[in-house]
Amino acid sequence: MALRLLVDRVTIQGNEISATRSPDGAADAVLLDVPQDAHGAHSARVCLRRSLPRPYGQSACSDIAYISGVLASDSQLGVHLQWASSADLEIMYRDATSAYLYRPTFVWPNVGRRTLYHYAQSLKPIHARLVHTNLIGDEHPTK
Repeated sequence: MALRLLVDRVTIQGNEISATRSPDGAADAVLLDVPQDAHGAHSARVCLRRSLPRPYGQSACSDIAYISGVLASDSQLGVHLQWASSADLEIMYRDATSAYLYRPTFVWPNVGRRTLYHYAQSLKPIHARLVHTNLIGDEHPTK
């Protein structure tokens, strides 16, 4: 049981603002608020986590992008997560001093237990990209 708690804990610090489920329901793209980073800027983190069938579980969230100097006055920080397909994630941001994409192609990690190993292998890699835009939300961005 203790090992289970270590495997399923959320590892990213920050306040979750929103989570957007992929079209196939296998993953969630999560937007996290970082009120003040090491440089004193208001920032946002984006991570991916598996969608779990059990409601009481918590899966680990893997960092894929960091956007520094975002709009603190906007409830979504000027960041919008949009799935183009089950394997393609667009991270659209309006204003920022810098944006980093840690993992342009995210591959789910293999874990030691047999059932989770087969589950992780069945998930497709996810391709992420940063899009700087003037429009956020339901409007179509100018890429």
